[in-house]
Formats: sequence, C-alpha cells, structure tokens
Amino acid sequence: MTTPNLRQELLRLLQTDDEFRNEARRYLLTEELLNLPQEFAEFAQWTRQNFELTNAAIASMQETIASMQETIISMQETIISMQETIAVMQETIVSMQAAIKELQEAMLTVQQAIRAMQDQISIMQGRIGNLIGKDYERRLGPRIIPQLRGMLQTRGKRVLKNPDGFNLQFEDLIVDALDNNIITETDYNEILLADFIIGARDFTAHRETMVAEASVTVDSDDVRRARRRADVVAKAMRAPTLAAVVGQSINAAAQALADSQSVLFLEVSED
Repeated sequence: MTTPNLRQELLRLLQTDDEFRNEARRYLLTEELLNLPQEFAEFAQWTRQNFELTNAAIASMQETIASMQETIISMQETIISMQETIAVMQETIVSMQAAIKELQEAMLTVQQAIRAMQDQISIMQGRIGNLIGKDYERRLGPRIIPQLRGMLQTRGKRVLKNPDGFNLQFEDLIVDALDNNIITETDYNEILLADFIIGARDFTAHRETMVAEASVTVDSDDVRRARRRADVVAKAMRAPTLAAVVGQSINAAAQALADSQSVLFLEVSED
C-alpha cells in the first residue's frame, strides 16, 4: 500500500516532472495506446487530404456536369432551330407542290385549248379541202367523164352520180338496196360520198359500172376509198364494178396499192 504522502508525491511528480511522467506513461500504457495520438494525427492529416481531393473531384465533376448541361441546352436549341427550319422547308415544299399542281392544271387547260383549236383548224382545213376538192371535181367532170365512159365496155352509158348529185333512178335503186338490207347505212353513206359513178342505162341488165375518186395528187387513201366504194356499189347493183382514181399524179405507194387492188389510175393534166 502506498501512503498518502507517497500518493501525493507521485501526483506532484506526474504534474511537474515531464521525464517522470513519460516514464510512468510507458509503464502504465501499451505501445499501441502510446502510438495512438501520432496515428490519429496521421489519420486526421490523411482525412484532410482526401477531403480536399474529394472536394476537388466533386468540384471538377460539377464543372463537367455544368458544361454538359450547357452542351445539352445548346444541342436542344440547335435541334429546335433545325426543326423550325425543317418546318419552314416542309411549308415551302407544300407551297411548291401547290404551285406545281396549279401550273399542271394551267398547262392542261392550255393543252385542251390547243387541242380544241387544232380540232377547229382540222375541221376548217377539212372543209376547205372539201370545198377545194368539190371545186376540183366539178371542174374535172366535163373532161374526165367521157374518158371514164370510154373505159367501160357497157353500151348506153350514163352518169349515175357526180359532184352535183345523183341520177334519180340510180338513187332509187340505192335506197331500195338499203331498205332491203342488201347494203348497210354505212354502205349507203359511202355511195353518197363517191365522186363519180358511171353505169349502164338499163339497171336490170346488171352490166358493168365504174366508181372513180378524184384528187389532185392521188394517195393510198384515195385508192382504198375507190376500192371500198366500188365494192359497195357492186353489192347494191349486183353487177361487176370497176374502181378508178383520177388525178394529176399518183405517189409510188398509192400506185403499188392500186395495182394490188385492181384500181385503175387515170391521169389528167392541169387546167
């Protein structure tokens, strides 16, 4: 046991004598406890350093995030601008499509108007051509009819149709053929449009008849028309019928067609 005086002396030494206090501490405390203040100080230093590094990393991340946010905002603004531009372009395209449609409609209207004018011109040309043709046929008649008569072997020949009209008896015969379904309405109209028809005075004899088409320059259509109308007259009269074309000239294709279809060509000189 320690006495009160010894206890007080020990306390005094601990309070006043650093060397004694350190020696006492080594006896009373373990090495780990003795090293604890130094280790704690080192830990505190390490903690402060890590806090500083962590704070710096957080600050850097915040700056990065802020920069990314600015970039995202800029991208959003760019996308909005692009969308607005696309919307304007789409509106422009719609406007252009509408304008193109209007132009197409206008072009269609113009084309229709041009076709209508062309049709009218064709009709006028056709009428003028008919007038010229009829005038040519009338002027040609006195010169050509005797030659057409001479080409027939039939006796008692007469003009059954010329540009001025029909022989009445022949017209009656044609109408009877139509009424009796010997010829069709189309056939009848073909006969009405024939230029010259020369035949026998006696229809009942079924003698040879000639159908001639006149044109200044004979072409293949004239040849076909003469052949077709001669065949219709033959059917109506139930008699052999010659086909002929009359004109100042005939082109090579028409001449070849005439030869193949047994259509005669009678050349006449200019007035």
